[in-house]
Parts: sequence; structure tokens; C-alpha cells
Amino acid sequence: MRLARRPGNDQDVRKTGRGYTGAMWFSDESALEQAGERAGQAVGLGSAPHVMALVGELGAGKTAFTRGVARGLGVQETTTSPTFVLAKQYPVPGGKTLWHIDAYRLRGSEDLEALDFATILGNEQHIVVIEWADRIHDAIPESAAWITFDHHPDGRTVTGLEAYGIKEEK
Repeated sequence: MRLARRPGNDQDVRKTGRGYTGAMWFSDESALEQAGERAGQAVGLGSAPHVMALVGELGAGKTAFTRGVARGLGVQETTTSPTFVLAKQYPVPGGKTLWHIDAYRLRGSEDLEALDFATILGNEQHIVVIEWADRIHDAIPESAAWITFDHHPDGRTVTGLEAYGIKEEK
């Protein structure tokens, strides 16, 4: 169940929004964390993509969403942005591991070799959340769910959550 499309090399997904559907409005960071929690629960049940490619400007809500994903998976540790260490891993109940990767400081996918990124992605016990995924888009698997965050003065819009069963309530 993958509704968001992987961006191509010729697109700036932060500006075009191409391939994304169902923009949802979140009034604050807490609401984003709750959406992340629901996404984490869906991944934990095996009913959603285990790789989340997050795209959005600084302060758009990527890290808040990831905190919610971790909580939804049952991670007990406090999750923080791995901007300066590139990646953090957290144990998930049931023997899985949450990998939180921040690609902000990377020049491209070739910088992922030090992480052994292919091994991380290839392990079915790994759940992978990648912030600033547009910087390494050619390394993101086709099966990933692309989620875009846009920051506005009075809230945020997020697209691509349908793959996790999150829909706007009417």
C-alpha cells in the first residue's frame, strides 16, 4: 500500500509536491507527533512501508513526527535529531530496530557508504526514518513512503500519510 511516489531526479519535491496526495493540516507539533505515533503503530503491525522518506524545510515537523513514530513502535528512549551524528538507532520491542537518519549534512548518496546504508535497508528487522531524504533520493528504495512537510505560520501541512492509514477526518 504505497500511495506516495518516489521523486525523480528532475523534481524538487519540496516545491512541486508532485506524486503526493491528501495534504493534511496539523495545528501544532503535538498533533504531528500523534500522526507519527499512528504511523509507527502501522509499521509495527507490518501493514505499512518500513522506510519513511521525510522531506521539508527546517522546522517543518520532521523530527516531531519521528518522535511519534518511535513512541508508536514502543521505543522507550527519548528520540532526538541525529543531525550531528548522522544516524541513531533505537531498540524496538520484539527485536526490531528503529534507525533515525538525518541526511541534512550529506552531499549525496555516496556519503551513505560510511553508514553501510544498504545493509540497514536490507534488514527486515529495521524500520528506517530518513529526514532530508530528498538529498539522497537516488538511494531511497522504491518501496519507501515519501512524506512531505510544509511549515506555515499557524500550522503545518503534511502529505503522503495514506500509506499509514492516516486520513483527514471530516
